[in-house]
Amino acid sequence: MKRGWIILLAIAGGIVGAVWLVHDRGSHTVSLPPQKKVAPKPSSERRMTSGEIAFAPPTPEAMAPISSHPMAAAIGSPNLSPEKELAILLKFFQIYRQEFGAFPAGEGNAQFMNALRGRNPGKLAIFPAKHPRLDAKGNLLDPWGQPYIFHPVSRDRLEIRSSGRDREIFTVDDLVLPR
Repeated sequence: MKRGWIILLAIAGGIVGAVWLVHDRGSHTVSLPPQKKVAPKPSSERRMTSGEIAFAPPTPEAMAPISSHPMAAAIGSPNLSPEKELAILLKFFQIYRQEFGAFPAGEGNAQFMNALRGRNPGKLAIFPAKHPRLDAKGNLLDPWGQPYIFHPVSRDRLEIRSSGRDREIFTVDDLVLPR
């Protein structure tokens, strides 16, 4: 019988202690040292998230320490066939996907090219900021002067399409990679 009373007293003491602890917490305040305010980074230095679309081209200041892939100079070369040019472009996008886990997001050619030009979370420039095949809007043009079409089919597959010699999209002479 003594043992039962001891257990009952221990339980009651535990309950009283818990109530006291919860009640007593509110009466004490802890003062933390003042936090140093950090000014937000200017928008040109802000790190982007991987899901953010690269609408604006990268600034020259942001691109200064970064150089593009050496094969980018071959784009537009008379010695390079249009089919090989598509293969190089696909390789650039595969490098991007390997680095960031997905192909760039965008609604048009310029947004995809901006991502390759360094407007991405790691500021990785695979394609140069200035290139003879880029038009004033930032679109990469195919050998016939038409913007390439970049179409993400899935997370793991990107289709690149050139309008071909007839300069009309979705006709029999279009170049498409991968097939």
